[in-house]
Amino acid sequence: MIVDYRDIGRGIVGNHISWMTRCREVDSLANVVGPRSRGGRAARAGVDLLVISDCVIDAYLSIDGFPLQEGSIEASPNAVISPGGSCLVASAAAMFGARTAVVDVVGDDPLGSHLISAMESRGVSMRHVRRSGSTALVVVLEDGRGHSSFVGSWGSGSLLSMDDLTPALDEGPRAVYVSGYVLLGSPRHEAVLRAVELARSGGATLAVDPGPLVRSSGQLLRSADIIMLNEEELGSMPGELRPDATVVVKMGARGAVAHVAGSRVESPALRTEAVISYTGTGDVFNGVLLAELLSGLDLKEALDRANAAAGLKLRGRGLDSVPNPDEVDDALLAGCSR
Repeated sequence: MIVDYRDIGRGIVGNHISWMTRCREVDSLANVVGPRSRGGRAARAGVDLLVISDCVIDAYLSIDGFPLQEGSIEASPNAVISPGGSCLVASAAAMFGARTAVVDVVGDDPLGSHLISAMESRGVSMRHVRRSGSTALVVVLEDGRGHSSFVGSWGSGSLLSMDDLTPALDEGPRAVYVSGYVLLGSPRHEAVLRAVELARSGGATLAVDPGPLVRSSGQLLRSADIIMLNEEELGSMPGELRPDATVVVKMGARGAVAHVAGSRVESPALRTEAVISYTGTGDVFNGVLLAELLSGLDLKEALDRANAAAGLKLRGRGLDSVPNPDEVDDALLAGCSR
């Protein structure tokens, strides 16, 4: 079946999607159950979400502006070193109560040690992460006005193989998340495609964010149950998908819209006053959305909470800027009072 989802991001007006509906839902939740409790899910055995590869170390530096001139010298007032890429997805999901594990190959170096330690301190299982070679490093240059540039090294992630993936899959994760970047390099490319087939045959939900590699992610996208991408990537997405796939389009300041089974679900963005960094907001959105869906929330409320978390992530850089559930609750209630 050919299902064309590429027009679902159109027709959103301003920043005022469904605010009254959202506020009724938030008020009802606060009145009935009070502060959100996640202890019941944490008590279950097993893994809710398995994140496959694409963990990197991000090094954030501030610059005065682009373009940089050849031979120029810039001194950043501060530097932030933090796990990024799919590790941000994993951290956000764990923060919102999902039992989360990562399977990857990171360097047998100080950066790899920092990445593993930082993720474990946030409740993410890293027992399926193998140490070899060097850790992928991305230098993030930001001018404070919404412009950024990235320079990086690939690291050892492409060494991921079925020998790494099989033990993680044997734990029976309820959902598996992959980004398009996992298709870069061999043997990871072939191993991941095989792994997602095994995961889906075992009943796991497959969630995919193709990122800028959307044109070469067709095989992943055709297998996916949940697809998360931005408007530009949507225009390049293959038209042939699973007829029951949920396609979520992230639209920044205009919120997000999802299409599933012929229905359209819209969610507004959180109104954000001060923006420090846009980097990683989509990863936090993905992690929170998956955690909330795994917790049993409906798509509308999960979208609202993911949007709020992404908006709060704009306040800072790296793992330390990932908001917690209480902050999201407060932000949603504050938005309703305006």
